[in-house]
Amino acid sequence: MSMRRCNICLRRSKMSRDHIFPRSITKKVQRRVSDIGRRLGAALTSKPTKIAQNGYTESNICEHCNNSLLGTYLDPHLTKLYKDVDRELGYLKFLGGGSIIVRDVDLKKAIRAASAHLLAYSKQAHYKAPIARDLRRLVFKGKRSPRLRIGIWLFPYKDQVLLNSVGIASILKGVTPITISAYKTYPLAIAFVFDNPTYTFPFKSVLEISNCFEMPDDIVSLRLMTVPLVHQLWPEAPLDSGMVLMHNESGVHTQPYMNLKQYPY
Repeated sequence: MSMRRCNICLRRSKMSRDHIFPRSITKKVQRRVSDIGRRLGAALTSKPTKIAQNGYTESNICEHCNNSLLGTYLDPHLTKLYKDVDRELGYLKFLGGGSIIVRDVDLKKAIRAASAHLLAYSKQAHYKAPIARDLRRLVFKGKRSPRLRIGIWLFPYKDQVLLNSVGIASILKGVTPITISAYKTYPLAIAFVFDNPTYTFPFKSVLEISNCFEMPDDIVSLRLMTVPLVHQLWPEAPLDSGMVLMHNESGVHTQPYMNLKQYPY
Protein backbone atom coordinates (compact mmCIF):
# COMPACT_ATOMS: atom_id res chain seq x y z
CA MET A 1 0.00 0.00 0.00
CA SER A 2 1.12 3.58 -0.66
CA MET A 3 2.38 6.07 1.95
CA ARG A 4 0.11 9.06 2.57
CA ARG A 5 -1.84 10.81 5.30
CA CYS A 6 -4.57 8.79 6.96
CA ASN A 7 -8.04 10.29 6.45
CA ILE A 8 -8.91 9.77 10.12
CA CYS A 9 -5.83 10.39 12.29
CA LEU A 10 -3.88 12.43 9.65
CA ARG A 11 -0.63 10.56 10.40
CA ARG A 12 1.51 9.65 7.42
CA SER A 13 1.57 5.88 7.12
CA LYS A 14 0.91 2.93 4.84
CA MET A 15 -2.72 2.68 3.89
CA SER A 16 -4.94 -0.23 4.87
CA ARG A 17 -8.04 -1.52 3.11
CA ASP A 18 -11.21 -0.56 4.99
CA HIS A 19 -14.64 -2.05 4.37
CA ILE A 20 -16.74 1.12 4.26
CA PHE A 21 -19.75 -1.01 5.15
CA PRO A 22 -18.29 -3.60 7.56
CA ARG A 23 -18.64 -7.24 6.57
CA SER A 24 -20.25 -7.94 9.94
CA ILE A 25 -23.37 -6.00 8.83
CA THR A 26 -23.26 -6.79 5.10
CA LYS A 27 -24.48 -9.96 3.40
CA LYS A 28 -21.81 -11.82 1.44
CA VAL A 29 -22.97 -11.21 -2.12
CA GLN A 30 -21.49 -9.60 -5.20
CA ARG A 31 -22.34 -5.92 -5.31
CA ARG A 32 -22.42 -3.44 -8.17
CA VAL A 33 -20.61 -0.26 -7.06
CA SER A 34 -21.36 3.04 -8.78
CA ASP A 35 -21.04 6.76 -8.24
CA ILE A 36 -23.98 8.30 -6.38
CA GLY A 37 -24.77 10.43 -9.44
CA ARG A 38 -25.73 7.30 -11.39
CA ARG A 39 -28.36 6.52 -8.74
CA LEU A 40 -30.07 9.81 -9.56
CA GLY A 41 -29.65 9.56 -13.33
CA ALA A 42 -27.09 7.99 -15.66
CA ALA A 43 -26.52 11.32 -17.42
CA LEU A 44 -25.17 12.88 -14.22
CA THR A 45 -21.92 10.92 -14.19
CA SER A 46 -19.49 9.29 -16.59
CA LYS A 47 -17.76 7.23 -13.92
CA PRO A 48 -17.97 3.49 -14.70
CA THR A 49 -19.51 0.92 -12.39
CA LYS A 50 -17.54 -1.99 -10.95
CA ILE A 51 -18.30 -5.30 -9.30
CA ALA A 52 -17.12 -5.85 -5.70
CA GLN A 53 -16.71 -9.50 -4.76
CA ASN A 54 -16.14 -8.99 -1.04
CA GLY A 55 -17.83 -5.71 -0.17
CA TYR A 56 -16.98 -2.12 -1.04
CA THR A 57 -13.53 -1.06 0.20
CA GLU A 58 -11.29 2.00 0.14
CA SER A 59 -7.60 2.26 1.07
CA ASN A 60 -7.55 5.69 2.68
CA ILE A 61 -6.82 4.98 6.36
CA CYS A 62 -3.84 3.60 8.27
CA GLU A 63 -3.60 0.15 9.83
CA HIS A 64 -3.96 1.50 13.37
CA CYS A 65 -7.24 3.28 12.61
CA ASN A 66 -8.51 0.31 10.61
CA ASN A 67 -7.61 -2.47 13.04
CA SER A 68 -7.56 -0.82 16.46
CA LEU A 69 -9.84 2.22 16.33
CA LEU A 70 -12.48 0.73 14.05
CA GLY A 71 -12.04 -3.04 14.13
CA THR A 72 -11.53 -3.41 17.88
CA TYR A 73 -13.02 -0.32 19.53
CA LEU A 74 -15.88 1.19 17.48
CA ASP A 75 -17.17 -1.26 14.85
CA PRO A 76 -18.36 -3.91 17.38
CA HIS A 77 -20.87 -1.38 18.74
CA LEU A 78 -22.04 -0.47 15.24
CA THR A 79 -22.46 -4.18 14.52
CA LYS A 80 -24.45 -4.77 17.70
CA LEU A 81 -26.80 -1.88 16.93
CA TYR A 82 -27.47 -3.08 13.38
CA LYS A 83 -27.94 -6.72 14.36
CA ASP A 84 -30.28 -5.81 17.22
CA VAL A 85 -32.42 -3.72 14.87
CA ASP A 86 -32.41 -6.55 12.31
CA ARG A 87 -33.62 -8.99 14.98
CA GLU A 88 -36.41 -6.65 16.11
CA LEU A 89 -37.55 -6.17 12.52
CA GLY A 90 -37.79 -9.96 12.23
CA TYR A 91 -40.07 -10.06 15.28
CA LEU A 92 -42.15 -7.25 13.79
CA LYS A 93 -43.20 -9.48 10.89
CA PHE A 94 -45.15 -11.63 13.33
CA LEU A 95 -46.15 -9.17 16.06
CA GLY A 96 -46.86 -6.04 14.04
CA GLY A 97 -46.75 -2.55 15.49
CA GLY A 98 -45.63 0.92 14.55
CA SER A 99 -42.24 0.96 16.28
CA ILE A 100 -39.40 -1.20 17.55
CA ILE A 101 -37.22 -0.84 20.63
CA VAL A 102 -33.56 -1.81 20.81
CA ARG A 103 -32.01 -1.94 24.26
CA ASP A 104 -28.55 -1.75 25.77
CA VAL A 105 -26.68 -0.27 22.82
CA ASP A 106 -23.70 2.07 23.01
CA LEU A 107 -25.14 4.64 20.63
CA LYS A 108 -22.22 7.04 20.95
CA LYS A 109 -19.64 4.52 19.76
CA ALA A 110 -21.94 3.30 16.97
CA ILE A 111 -22.32 6.85 15.63
CA ARG A 112 -18.59 7.45 15.98
CA ALA A 113 -17.96 4.31 13.90
CA ALA A 114 -20.25 5.56 11.12
CA SER A 115 -18.45 8.92 11.24
CA ALA A 116 -15.09 7.18 10.83
CA HIS A 117 -16.29 5.24 7.79
CA LEU A 118 -17.52 8.50 6.26
CA LEU A 119 -14.04 9.96 6.73
CA ALA A 120 -12.48 6.84 5.21
CA TYR A 121 -14.34 7.33 1.92
CA SER A 122 -12.57 10.46 0.59
CA LYS A 123 -9.61 10.01 -1.75
CA GLN A 124 -7.52 12.50 0.24
CA ALA A 125 -7.30 13.66 3.85
CA HIS A 126 -9.21 16.91 4.34
CA TYR A 127 -7.50 18.14 7.49
CA LYS A 128 -8.69 21.79 7.23
CA ALA A 129 -12.27 21.27 6.04
CA PRO A 130 -14.76 22.18 8.83
CA ILE A 131 -16.95 19.15 8.07
CA ALA A 132 -14.03 16.72 8.32
CA ARG A 133 -12.89 18.42 11.53
CA ASP A 134 -16.36 18.02 13.06
CA LEU A 135 -16.43 14.32 12.18
CA ARG A 136 -12.87 13.80 13.41
CA ARG A 137 -13.74 15.48 16.72
CA LEU A 138 -16.70 13.12 17.02
CA VAL A 139 -14.57 10.04 16.30
CA PHE A 140 -11.66 10.77 18.65
CA LYS A 141 -13.16 12.85 21.44
CA GLY A 142 -16.78 11.74 21.35
CA LYS A 143 -17.84 15.40 21.33
CA ARG A 144 -20.42 16.87 18.97
CA SER A 145 -20.00 20.28 17.43
CA PRO A 146 -22.97 22.60 18.20
CA ARG A 147 -23.48 23.09 14.46
CA LEU A 148 -23.89 19.35 13.81
CA ARG A 149 -27.28 17.56 13.83
CA ILE A 150 -27.55 13.76 13.75
CA GLY A 151 -30.57 11.66 12.78
CA ILE A 152 -31.23 7.92 12.53
CA TRP A 153 -34.04 5.96 10.87
CA LEU A 154 -34.97 2.53 9.53
CA PHE A 155 -33.63 1.63 6.09
CA PRO A 156 -35.10 -1.80 5.14
CA TYR A 157 -33.57 -1.96 1.65
CA LYS A 158 -30.80 -3.94 -0.05
CA ASP A 159 -29.02 -0.85 -1.37
CA GLN A 160 -26.06 0.75 0.37
CA VAL A 161 -25.47 4.49 0.10
CA LEU A 162 -22.71 6.73 1.39
CA LEU A 163 -23.38 10.43 0.88
CA ASN A 164 -20.38 12.68 1.39
CA SER A 165 -20.98 16.36 2.24
CA VAL A 166 -23.63 17.09 -0.37
CA GLY A 167 -25.52 20.37 -0.49
CA ILE A 168 -29.33 20.40 -0.50
CA ALA A 169 -31.11 23.61 -1.44
CA SER A 170 -34.63 24.70 -2.37
CA ILE A 171 -36.10 27.22 -4.77
CA LEU A 172 -38.60 28.26 -2.09
CA LYS A 173 -37.95 31.36 -0.02
CA GLY A 174 -37.17 30.88 3.64
CA VAL A 175 -35.68 27.39 3.20
CA THR A 176 -32.07 27.33 4.42
CA PRO A 177 -29.62 25.24 2.35
CA ILE A 178 -27.89 22.43 4.24
CA THR A 179 -24.81 20.26 3.86
CA ILE A 180 -25.50 16.63 4.67
CA SER A 181 -23.64 13.32 4.84
CA ALA A 182 -25.39 9.96 5.20
CA TYR A 183 -24.47 6.35 5.93
CA LYS A 184 -27.19 3.98 4.72
CA THR A 185 -27.15 0.18 4.80
CA TYR A 186 -29.71 -2.35 5.96
CA PRO A 187 -31.38 -1.93 8.42
CA LEU A 188 -30.44 1.63 9.49
CA ALA A 189 -29.51 4.99 8.00
CA ILE A 190 -27.60 7.71 9.84
CA ALA A 191 -27.44 11.32 8.66
CA PHE A 192 -25.16 14.20 9.69
CA VAL A 193 -26.34 17.75 8.93
CA PHE A 194 -23.66 20.47 9.14
CA ASP A 195 -23.75 24.24 9.73
CA ASN A 196 -27.44 24.38 10.65
CA PRO A 197 -27.96 24.11 14.44
CA THR A 198 -31.74 24.63 14.15
CA TYR A 199 -32.33 22.11 11.35
CA THR A 200 -35.41 19.89 11.69
CA PHE A 201 -35.53 16.60 9.78
CA PRO A 202 -38.43 16.56 7.26
CA PHE A 203 -39.73 13.10 8.27
CA LYS A 204 -41.23 12.27 11.64
CA SER A 205 -39.77 8.76 11.41
CA VAL A 206 -36.25 10.22 11.68
CA LEU A 207 -35.14 10.08 15.31
CA GLU A 208 -32.87 12.99 16.16
CA ILE A 209 -30.05 11.80 18.40
CA SER A 210 -27.87 14.91 18.43
CA ASN A 211 -28.13 15.26 22.20
CA CYS A 212 -26.95 11.72 22.96
CA PHE A 213 -23.36 13.03 23.14
CA GLU A 214 -24.34 15.38 25.97
CA MET A 215 -25.95 12.56 27.98
CA PRO A 216 -23.95 10.97 30.84
CA ASP A 217 -25.00 7.41 29.92
CA ASP A 218 -23.29 5.51 27.12
CA ILE A 219 -25.71 2.56 27.09
CA VAL A 220 -29.19 3.57 25.95
CA SER A 221 -32.41 2.21 24.44
CA LEU A 222 -33.87 3.44 21.15
CA ARG A 223 -37.43 3.52 19.88
CA LEU A 224 -37.53 3.64 16.07
CA MET A 225 -40.74 4.22 14.12
CA THR A 226 -41.55 1.67 11.43
CA VAL A 227 -44.33 3.71 9.81
CA PRO A 228 -44.27 5.86 7.83
CA LEU A 229 -40.99 4.85 6.24
CA VAL A 230 -38.57 7.55 5.17
CA HIS A 231 -38.32 7.69 1.38
CA GLN A 232 -35.68 5.28 0.10
CA LEU A 233 -33.93 8.00 -1.94
CA TRP A 234 -33.69 10.61 0.81
CA PRO A 235 -31.43 12.56 1.27
CA GLU A 236 -29.54 11.87 -1.97
CA ALA A 237 -32.64 12.87 -3.97
CA PRO A 238 -34.31 16.18 -3.07
CA LEU A 239 -37.84 16.72 -1.85
CA ASP A 240 -40.34 18.78 -3.87
CA SER A 241 -38.88 22.07 -5.12
CA GLY A 242 -35.42 20.96 -3.97
CA MET A 243 -32.06 20.48 -5.64
CA VAL A 244 -28.88 18.56 -4.84
CA LEU A 245 -25.48 20.23 -5.22
CA MET A 246 -22.91 17.52 -5.95
CA HIS A 247 -19.12 17.35 -6.35
CA ASN A 248 -16.48 14.86 -7.48
CA GLU A 249 -16.67 12.79 -4.29
CA SER A 250 -20.37 13.09 -3.53
CA GLY A 251 -20.72 9.46 -2.57
CA VAL A 252 -21.18 5.86 -3.62
CA HIS A 253 -24.09 3.48 -4.17
CA THR A 254 -23.92 -0.32 -4.08
CA GLN A 255 -26.59 -2.93 -4.78
CA PRO A 256 -26.62 -6.75 -5.04
CA TYR A 257 -25.51 -7.99 -8.44
CA MET A 258 -26.44 -11.19 -10.27
CA ASN A 259 -24.89 -12.05 -13.62
CA LEU A 260 -28.01 -13.44 -15.31
CA LYS A 261 -27.61 -15.10 -18.70
CA GLN A 262 -30.28 -14.59 -21.31
CA TYR A 263 -32.13 -17.64 -22.56
CA PRO A 264 -31.24 -19.57 -24.71
CA TYR A 265 -27.82 -20.17 -23.18
